[in-house]
Amino acid sequence: MSVHWIHRGYGALGMYGIGVSGRINVGDNIIEYDVTGSRYRRMSRDGSITVSLDLQGEHSIVAEPVHSLYIPGFNTKYMLVELVDKIVIPPNSSVSFFIKTPVDLGVFMVGRDFYKLIDVVPLLSYYKYTLYGPLASLEEVGGILCRHWRSRSYSGKTSVEPGECLVEAEVVNELGDSIIVSKILVDASYMPLYYEINTFNCYAGKIRMVVKSKGIGEIIYPRIQPPQGYLKADVPAELRPPPIPIIAWKTEMIWGF
Repeated sequence: MSVHWIHRGYGALGMYGIGVSGRINVGDNIIEYDVTGSRYRRMSRDGSITVSLDLQGEHSIVAEPVHSLYIPGFNTKYMLVELVDKIVIPPNSSVSFFIKTPVDLGVFMVGRDFYKLIDVVPLLSYYKYTLYGPLASLEEVGGILCRHWRSRSYSGKTSVEPGECLVEAEVVNELGDSIIVSKILVDASYMPLYYEINTFNCYAGKIRMVVKSKGIGEIIYPRIQPPQGYLKADVPAELRPPPIPIIAWKTEMIWGF
């Protein structure tokens, strides 16, 4: 992996793909890595320490985007993206658009034979989890815990702010009636992140929802080529897809969309 090493305060430029050294301001946080003492710390603006780590062995520290699923702790790999404007799709037709999903700044400890996520720095002000589907009961299986997010739909590529990642989306309606799509459930382990070095530009590939029956959508995650000049971010252990080869990654929305 190509890594740019910098030692600066946080300004107009981004942070993806840089090597962390010294002290860097990241939103409401300050991250600090003492190369000599091999100590990593994250602090709030008032100086109170949130994370303090003594790192051993030969290594470096690199910042990359990670799906926003780690604050306050990792509990789910699913994200439920609620569309600001519902989309009406006519019978036997498809609609393509772009949405945004949330990301944070992952701090990785990199060694000769390992790549370990050691901290996740918040880039956002909105952290909420919700349930997709019914509550658990004696009669039926419970729903899925999801990271909640709201996004507009865009007809073409659009710019992203720190904490946002662009996703291509397509909804295929195979029914004989129109459908209304108000939310999309995605599995982040099937959505690799790509970024442009020293920016906050982020791309999370493509998702394709196919509606074959009322209220049920099949989500397909096609393999894609990243934009030119983008690098693939490392994947934390919790979000690595199954190692067995499959034709296509798929999940389902069985409680409406």
